[in-house]
Amino acid sequence: MDRVEQIKISTLQLEALKLRSEGLPIHEIARRLGKSSGAVYNCLQAFEKSYPRLLKMMSEIEKGGYLRGGLPMSGKTWAKGVERSVKAGYFPPGNVPFGYVRAGKELAVDPEKARVVKQTFSGRLQGKTLSQLSKETHLSYKILWRILKNPVYAGKIMWKGKEYSGKHEPLVDMEAWRKAQFIDRPKHGGTAPYGYRWISSHLVVDPEAAAKVKEAFKLRSEGKTLAEVAKAARIPKPTLKRVLRKEIYMGMKATETKLFPIDVEPIVNLEVWRKAQYVGREMWREELKKKGVEVREKILGILNQGPATVNEISEKAGLGRSNLKAHLRRLEKDGMVKKRTISGGQLLWSNKEERSSHNE
Repeated sequence: MDRVEQIKISTLQLEALKLRSEGLPIHEIARRLGKSSGAVYNCLQAFEKSYPRLLKMMSEIEKGGYLRGGLPMSGKTWAKGVERSVKAGYFPPGNVPFGYVRAGKELAVDPEKARVVKQTFSGRLQGKTLSQLSKETHLSYKILWRILKNPVYAGKIMWKGKEYSGKHEPLVDMEAWRKAQFIDRPKHGGTAPYGYRWISSHLVVDPEAAAKVKEAFKLRSEGKTLAEVAKAARIPKPTLKRVLRKEIYMGMKATETKLFPIDVEPIVNLEVWRKAQYVGREMWREELKKKGVEVREKILGILNQGPATVNEISEKAGLGRSNLKAHLRRLEKDGMVKKRTISGGQLLWSNKEERSSHNE
């Protein structure tokens, strides 16, 4: 006698499969059945193991004409079907974004709520805070934040970390959505860069200060010193140093390897900014060179009075030993000083023509 194969399916499995076939996610199924998400997941996994045998059995029954229709999809089959659906541009099963309703596979616009979504983006781009938007729309901060961050309103669908183009009607264009993602004001209340000011969480140009910034970059690119630029542009020198270094004034942000544009109105163009950096570096090199010459002249003046050790020169010149040694090596390389070892292993430095009077 043929052995009868038995497949046991619990009431929980049947209820879970029914809800799963309607496109509900596990957490929603668990909520409706009053079970934990883990319990629902485990019962679906258990069914997953029995599914191939059940499918074979039902296929035989269907072939015999005893079954109309098919079986609900299993977990893996359902997930693959959802992925194909999302790639085709349909929003996945689950909670529908505020402003839309589900119409079969597609999302349809809910006119009344869509108006609120558009109002939210419009207000945000005008610099309104979440507090102001909450009062106007009667929505919580949490819902407003989700609306502003969800690309579905620009016609996109996020699924497993990837972005797909949706078939649904966008409520805002992509440019407006991207502008709404602009960097918020730091939580610690950071000060706006000179030339800008905060309006809500947006940096906008301060016309009066921006005019000074433009003048500063212009003068610096023409080769003016920091002191001259600070006086002419009426910007304090410490502030001016920070201004001339920052990429934000050309609407850019720097990483270790490249510059990339940010959503801030530039005050100067890239060419002027780069020229100011070049002039600054060249003037810095010239200034260092000039200071180096002055220091070496001072050292030669001390050695003109007679040979001296590093400690003696350091004390008279007011220089650190490491800095002094670097200048002495440069003078030695140029053939302007010489050294020799005296008692105690110390080095005695003197002008090239000078004879030492120290004990050897």
